[in-house]
Amino acid sequence: MEDEKKSIIQFYLQSISSQDSLLQSYRALFLGIEAVLFGLAYVLYQSRNEALIWLPAMIGIIFSFLWIFVCSHRGCMIDQLKKELKKLTNGQTGDLKRWFELSYGKASSEECLRIKKLGNLIGTYKGPSEKWIPRVCFNLFFPIFAISLWIWILNYFN
Repeated sequence: MEDEKKSIIQFYLQSISSQDSLLQSYRALFLGIEAVLFGLAYVLYQSRNEALIWLPAMIGIIFSFLWIFVCSHRGCMIDQLKKELKKLTNGQTGDLKRWFELSYGKASSEECLRIKKLGNLIGTYKGPSEKWIPRVCFNLFFPIFAISLWIWILNYFN
């Protein structure tokens, strides 16, 4: 029984690690998309096509909102997996069903996207500084900065 519990704990730790890696990949992806779009806007400006700058700006704003949503949701999933791991170490659960539901099924949406559970999504920005500082910086401040920059660019050219 003890070996089974260790195996289940190992599954949770691996899942948390893979979900965290995925979160970091999403952040890098969104940052890369924004960089390409800003580069495109600069090329349009340099080629005297300022009238078309609204296109990368609108796409950039949309992607910035997606950035906030996707990364916040992934952070919520990581938090929920950590809560499940804590329950497991306290002996409150002992199967992998909840792990699969959180990692690959409907539980991720139920825990992080339902109106009744929006506190879980907002809660991803609370906790120890090792958790909330990167999440606030990379999941909120950077995309909000990008949105602000896009709005400034749109106002500058209109």
